[in-house]
Amino acid sequence: MNQLKTQARNIAYRLLLNPSVRKFVEKLPFFRDIQGGMQRTHPFDKIYGVDTSGTFPPDLIQTSGVSTGFINCYLATTPSITRRALASLPDIEAYTFVDIGCGKGRALIVASEFPFTDIIGLELSPELAKIAQSNIDKIQRQFPDRPLIRVIEGNALEHMVLSGKVVFNIFHSFGPELMTELIHKIESALGSTLEHVFFIYQNPVWGNVLDASPAMKRWFADTMLFEDAELGFGDGTRDGVTIWQSVRGARAGACPGADREIVIVEERYVARIAP
Repeated sequence: MNQLKTQARNIAYRLLLNPSVRKFVEKLPFFRDIQGGMQRTHPFDKIYGVDTSGTFPPDLIQTSGVSTGFINCYLATTPSITRRALASLPDIEAYTFVDIGCGKGRALIVASEFPFTDIIGLELSPELAKIAQSNIDKIQRQFPDRPLIRVIEGNALEHMVLSGKVVFNIFHSFGPELMTELIHKIESALGSTLEHVFFIYQNPVWGNVLDASPAMKRWFADTMLFEDAELGFGDGTRDGVTIWQSVRGARAGACPGADREIVIVEERYVARIAP
């Protein structure tokens, strides 16, 4: 019975990857409240004419090389949170933006509003990577003067950008095992090819991994409220955001409150920043 339920659920999720199907079913009275509204078409998609909405479970994201126990479901970041996190960074013109677990590409599109040298999304799921590429193609036709965006399908740990100056962004894509491996890779590269790193962690459940790194130090920490237009399109009203920078090549001093405690609100899933 459980297997049949899982199969039925997965069929439903795959159907909801189709924007036309989602637009039809979200008109049904009960659909608004399913998963806190996460399956509804987000206003961001209507503004840009793209499809970044919805969620996708780990067992549909996985490939033969990565167990579902090490990854989390796809859920797009809230645009205003990503925008404010990026706006906190100084002088990012010489930096590459890398979104780890880019899903359908929403954070990549927000990042294209900023003057990065290059923008790269890493995505394990072939289905989500395909949707992300379609979205990016639309954005680059609309805004040809924005930075070039690339989507790379595959394991993020095997396709990391580990040279120059990089802003890494992640929205709780991994469990602690992969997060630890990721930070070790960055630490090793900071001893050679990486000049400087900012690491943005939205919903920083495993922020202790970065706090323990001798190569990283806090830059920023806060709990950010969603904008009014974003309410009802996700689970909650706010997200915790913590940003670290590398000790090597460190920029100006940290923002006020950068040392605030990361508080786990829901074990393994939700973190906030203490007031």
